[in-house]
Amino acid sequence: MSPVIARLSGEHNFLNIYRHGRRFKTSVAQLAYLRLKSEPTRVAVVVSKKISNLATKRNLYKRRLWACLRQQRQLLPIKGYNVIITALPAIKNLTYQELNREIEGLIAKLK
Repeated sequence: MSPVIARLSGEHNFLNIYRHGRRFKTSVAQLAYLRLKSEPTRVAVVVSKKISNLATKRNLYKRRLWACLRQQRQLLPIKGYNVIITALPAIKNLTYQELNREIEGLIAKLK
């Protein structure tokens, strides 16, 4: 598998996933996805201002989530999914290792 995870962008893609996709939720993050036929899997990470008003904190949580995704990329399907991972407020209380286990569990539910 490629060492780079393809990034999902575009408001229409996000709206399509939120309207027509499915969701899994833990206390730390929510995974929304939409199954597609032949496109490569693309991923987006969302950390809203509900988590923190400080951009530096939101960026920290985004970096942690992306690092977890890079470690778990072998679990991501190669084709057929658009995925959005949204952080929830409980992410502030977790260590990186705990967050990594949570993301691994979410990705395992994807298959």
